[in-house]
Parts: sequence; C-alpha cells; structure tokens
Amino acid sequence: MILQVASYVSLALQEGGHLLCGGAAPPPSSSSSANEQGAYLMPTLIGGLDPVKSRAATEEIFGPVLTPSVELSCSSLHIVVL
Repeated sequence: MILQVASYVSLALQEGGHLLCGGAAPPPSSSSSANEQGAYLMPTLIGGLDPVKSRAATEEIFGPVLTPSVELSCSSLHIVVL
C-alpha cells in the first residue's frame, strides 16, 4: 500500500504539483520502534494541481495525502480537534 501511495505523490509532482509538506517516511524515533514495524508516510499536502485534470487530485488515495484545490502552506495550516 505504501508504494501505491508514494506513486501518487510522484504522479502529482509529474503533473505539476508541488509538495507543501510531508511526502516522505517519518524520521526514526529513538523512543519508539513503530516506524520499524511498518511502512508509513508523513501527512502530505500537495498544491498546484488542476482539480479536474490531475489524476492525483481526482482519484482516491488511500493514504495521508491531500490535494486541496486552494493553495495552503503548512505554516498557515491549523487543525483544531474538539
């Protein structure tokens, strides 16, 4: 599954998108071996894609990848969990 998700990230870049954040495996943690027990991809935002023509924007990606049709940056993205 991780290879399929990573292929969508690559496809998005080929389609003219650019990484706003993420797109790679998380760095290993000294306090946990969770990364060693599976294949993980950091939450990923990809901007600059055509919301109609881009396969990466129109197909469902079963992973932590968002292709918003508005421009966002990780420095201005705030998520509030209630």
